[in-house]
Parts: sequence; C-alpha cells; structure tokens
Amino acid sequence: MMKIFIYKSLIIFFLIIIGFKLTFTYAQKTIERRIDHLTSKEYIDTIKQKLRSEIKNATEKKDLINNEDKDLLNNFINKIQKELGNN
Repeated sequence: MMKIFIYKSLIIFFLIIIGFKLTFTYAQKTIERRIDHLTSKEYIDTIKQKLRSEIKNATEKKDLINNEDKDLLNNFINKIQKELGNN
C-alpha cells in the first residue's frame, strides 16, 4: 500500500515538474522572440521609415495643432512656468 502511494506521488511530482518546465520554457521563448523582433535591425528600420513618413506628412499640413489644443497647451505651459518661477 505504501509503495503504491510513493510511486503515485513520484509520478505526479514529476508530471507537475515537466508541466511547469514546458509552460515556462514556452513563455520564455515567446518573450525572447518578441524581444529579438523588437530589437532587430529590420524592425528598427521599419519604425524609422514610419516616423519619417509621419513627420513628412505633419510638416506638409497647414496647421499641426488645432486652436483649442493650442490654447490648452499654452495654458498648461504658462502654469508650469509660474510654478517653476515661484520655487
């Protein structure tokens, strides 16, 4: 009776260890692949091209910021300047 319990316990223990090993190894490899993709030269070049394209489109527009946003930014910057001037 005791031998069967020990054998079952060992089998369950090893199955749990194998399950954790497989799960965490899969997660680790997935994360490594994502990091490799994000730091790859091709991805960085793609991001640079997108940024250049967006900057070019933005500079061709007549107004980058609408009037309401201009007022909000101006008020925010003025408030920061006042607070920095008081200290």
